[in-house]
Amino acid sequence: MSTNQFRVGLEYLFIGQNAIFPVRLGFKTNPQLDPEVTWNQTTTGWSADSAAVSGAAFTGGFGMKMGKLWFDLAYEMGMTTTTYAENYLDNSVYTEETKEVSHNILASCIFHF
Repeated sequence: MSTNQFRVGLEYLFIGQNAIFPVRLGFKTNPQLDPEVTWNQTTTGWSADSAAVSGAAFTGGFGMKMGKLWFDLAYEMGMTTTTYAENYLDNSVYTEETKEVSHNILASCIFHF
């Protein structure tokens, strides 16, 4: 089993007299695999538990470049959906879906020699 990730982004450069100011926007999908499948013995037989995780994120940021010094600030809002499924030998199925939203702020300062 494999996953595919899709990413797209835009960047616009505002060019000033002493500095360059990049502004960025982006989107990415973030599918993941849960490699663990657990087999459990129940009163109705054996069951397989597994989970599928999918997600997406929106990103934005801006920066400033002055000579050899770069500053960057970025924000990422990620959304993850986890679907948990339990299949029993008597063909009954239990599913549960959970959703999470995460917020990340990233900052960097780089000096080029």
